[in-house]
Amino acid sequence: NDMKDESVLSQHSASAPAAGFLFQFRRAVQILASGTGDFTLGIETLDDLSIVDGQGNVTLEQDKFTSLKSGGVFSDASHNLLNTLSTWLEALLEGEISIDKCKCLLVTNAVCNDGLVRCIANAKNQQTAENCLNEVRSLGSSTKDKKRICDLLNREGGDTLFCELCMNIELVDGSETSFENACRCLQIP
Repeated sequence: NDMKDESVLSQHSASAPAAGFLFQFRRAVQILASGTGDFTLGIETLDDLSIVDGQGNVTLEQDKFTSLKSGGVFSDASHNLLNTLSTWLEALLEGEISIDKCKCLLVTNAVCNDGLVRCIANAKNQQTAENCLNEVRSLGSSTKDKKRICDLLNREGGDTLFCELCMNIELVDGSETSFENACRCLQIP
């Protein structure tokens, strides 16, 4: 008898995608409960979550949930990080969003202590943003995700907009769970 690690049915389980969607909804509840003023919240519209306020300011949020087994979701050369950065940079280059009216959030339940994502989160001036740019360029273009971001950086204004983007990205990581945050905002004992 061959013993399988997983049954046929468990291989088709939707627990990981379901956990990711629940993570988005917890974030949405937290935003709705703590939000003030006139704003519209979208789930899976402009991004995983997007908030547009009455003045036309946009917050784009990329949410990534992980189990303890799966490791960091925003590691240096990960699809999650590079694809998100590329998407936001391309939207800036195409004029779909404006850097002065947009804020970007990388959100995960994992703790991100170091790496490119932490470098980006700490980029608050031109020099630290250029350090992020140099890190991304040093990744090369050996994969589809790396090639895409390198191609965008090579477009006219790509480097400049990437540095501005880095200074405009915030990281919300797993120091506190989204469920705890949502309960606190809703004042649930």
